[in-house]
Amino acid sequence: MEIKSVTAEVVEYLRNKIIIGELAPGQKLDENPLSSDLGVSRPPLREAFRILERENIVLNIPRKGTYVTEISKKDLQNLYYAREMIDCYAIDLFEVQNVRHVPRAASALELARGLTVPPLDNPREYLAYYEMVSDFHFKLIEATGNPWLISFKYAIYSNQARYRLINIRKSHASGSLETSLKEHQQILDALGIGDYGQAKKIMKYHVKRGLLAIENSIA
Repeated sequence: MEIKSVTAEVVEYLRNKIIIGELAPGQKLDENPLSSDLGVSRPPLREAFRILERENIVLNIPRKGTYVTEISKKDLQNLYYAREMIDCYAIDLFEVQNVRHVPRAASALELARGLTVPPLDNPREYLAYYEMVSDFHFKLIEATGNPWLISFKYAIYSNQARYRLINIRKSHASGSLETSLKEHQQILDALGIGDYGQAKKIMKYHVKRGLLAIENSIA
């Protein structure tokens, strides 16, 4: 239990450093200095590497070591195609289940609306803000009750957040998250009247708008 707790803390520490860019794409993660800096032994550190590799934000190269994964336009596109598939399929499931109200998603939206957008030069605060805004999508997926879909959603989040923060730093597009909140409400409104086709249409536009914005910033 102690090893698992240490591993979880190391995973969170490294994941956040990668997302906000303090550990850069392509950077090697050396075990010796990391183990010393974090005050942990190698077993939990290596287990953290394995967990992060499943999230595709680090890559282990045999006999060379573990590296932060590179970013690219192609990787971004593949990521957002997967995101569109997951989020839109959730709406398909709602239609099959005749789900019109997702209270936890609505609550997540209200919480996000009450937040103040942090300064763009404070990536840690901005990451916390982005997590609150993104929680709407997690609550939608969780409401489907499909454990595989939920697992897929969590698996892609780290890279999604990393690309999003790159976009924010390069384009200073802080207003785009406020636009996201409006689109979240539109999705809930469409679900509320049973217009699943419209909800899915808005979701597709919502995801593609994010993709195009990030493509422009990393071009």
